[in-house]
Amino acid sequence: MDSIAELRKEMAERQWAEGVKNAVLAHTLSFRPLTSSLAMARDALWLKPTSETGDACDYILFARGSYDNFAAPVVRRYPDGHEDIAFPEDQYYFSRLCLLALKYGREEMYTECRRLYAMTTDVVTPEVYTLIDAESKHFGDDEGLFFNIMMHLYYGMIAEEHYQRRWQGSVTPQRTRMGKLMKMHALHRILVEGHDVDTASCECVNMNPDQVLGQAAGMGLTRTVTWHPYSTRYDDPDTLPELVRGRKKEV
Repeated sequence: MDSIAELRKEMAERQWAEGVKNAVLAHTLSFRPLTSSLAMARDALWLKPTSETGDACDYILFARGSYDNFAAPVVRRYPDGHEDIAFPEDQYYFSRLCLLALKYGREEMYTECRRLYAMTTDVVTPEVYTLIDAESKHFGDDEGLFFNIMMHLYYGMIAEEHYQRRWQGSVTPQRTRMGKLMKMHALHRILVEGHDVDTASCECVNMNPDQVLGQAAGMGLTRTVTWHPYSTRYDDPDTLPELVRGRKKEV
């Protein structure tokens, strides 16, 4: 690589790093009081303390959301017993994965994500929890941050495996062909190709599934379903919110 090529690479890396820092500051958790019980709440697991939690404790779970029964909010419980709730978006935990990548290397973080992707099915399992916990201990002062962000990613991947929409007036719901692959596609774009967090987080939303699957194959990403899709009561079409549009995110 000649000097000009090296300079361009260095400038691209600096630009990516600056974009990551801006994304971290732009995408934070917006907590509000949890005033009633969450419908269909299950699979609650405690997260680890970080500088942001203070004397409170956070846990993640699945519950009924605006679009389906696989929203993955974070609930913050304070010493006096009251709780606040926040709904993390992809940009929140993707940007923090990238922040860790600035310190530990993009290849290292992508490898961690690939390992998690390979183990993720359509349910929360003790084996994956144990893996994330064990891996987090390699990150020193960032143990809590790594553990929590990987748990967000894990729950997000599981949710994608249950992705379906019942459009207003339709008889059967539209079900995913991509599932957890959507998350890895975005992470490849960000961590390997060096695209910005905001663009890569949303670009699959309006893409044809064949296009996403084709691009993913070029990235070396495949999705093999070894479980029986949509076999839980939370996937019952009669419990899905009926939407005018099937789109999950606004872009």
